[in-house]
Amino acid sequence: ALLTRLLNVVKTNRFVACQPWDGPTMGTGIWLYPSRLNHACSANCSWCNVGDMLFVRCQTDIAVGQELTIPYCSPTDSVEDRREFLNHRHGFICNCKLCSEQTSDAPGAEVARLGAKTYA
Repeated sequence: ALLTRLLNVVKTNRFVACQPWDGPTMGTGIWLYPSRLNHACSANCSWCNVGDMLFVRCQTDIAVGQELTIPYCSPTDSVEDRREFLNHRHGFICNCKLCSEQTSDAPGAEVARLGAKTYA
């Protein structure tokens, strides 16, 4: 039971380590602080790794106390593809602002849906 729990923690919190500039996959790793970052499709941070170093950079101005988020999947994929991936890999259905906008009937929702498909 303990080993299964540990494997699930690794599966959920790992990062894929690649060679610089999207080279071949070197393996996976767990970095303690970045592994605590939550997901948002329209995240305010991004990440990349160089060798065994993982870098997290803010993509917007961050207010004091604001949660830092990273995308666990490509925000340019369709909302259906993102939700399927996140449910299968991380065990949750995303309801972030972007997903909510792309699945709602609110004005502009169709534009948001088309925009995500256009940039894929």
